[in-house]
Amino acid sequence: MSTAPKAVVFHTSTSSTELDCNDDDIVLITHSKSGANCVLKKFGAHVLSYQTAAGKPLIMLSKDAIMDGSAAIRGGIPLCFPQFGQPNKSYPQL
Repeated sequence: MSTAPKAVVFHTSTSSTELDCNDDDIVLITHSKSGANCVLKKFGAHVLSYQTAAGKPLIMLSKDAIMDGSAAIRGGIPLCFPQFGQPNKSYPQL
């Protein structure tokens, strides 16, 4: 029985939290050649962290980030397109 990998989310260069990738909402992507990695949260399409191949964290979260979906995540990169809320009906629809 294999254990799921842990995704590391950084708050500062020395403070971090491990997230369980068994959670269907957390995705860990690791570049096979370099080892650079990125942690994504499917809910809200949010990049939680990015770490270079050398291990340097470039994207971090607030220590106060709430990850249960009850509030916006503090830090990282939210991927929002084209807008929050209901689309404007005057714009072309895809």
